[in-house]
Amino acid sequence: MISGALTLLTNAVIAYNTWKLHQVLERSREAGRPAPSDEILAHIAPIAFRHINFQGIYRFPLERYLDRLLPSFPQRVAAGAK
Repeated sequence: MISGALTLLTNAVIAYNTWKLHQVLERSREAGRPAPSDEILAHIAPIAFRHINFQGIYRFPLERYLDRLLPSFPQRVAAGAK
């Protein structure tokens, strides 16, 4: 189970890095700045993770989505139930 979660996390980091690298290269090319050749890019792997915070505190505004996550929640609060 844990190995599956680690694989999913690894794949998410690689996908994110690939997307960000693509954005940087596209912006560079659109601005007319020199970009690395395809031969050089073939040796760049999107596996770096130093910029990813694996141990931080993540805050998600759940109250914003509470009605979608728990459709009956607003009725319970309005009725005074906990």
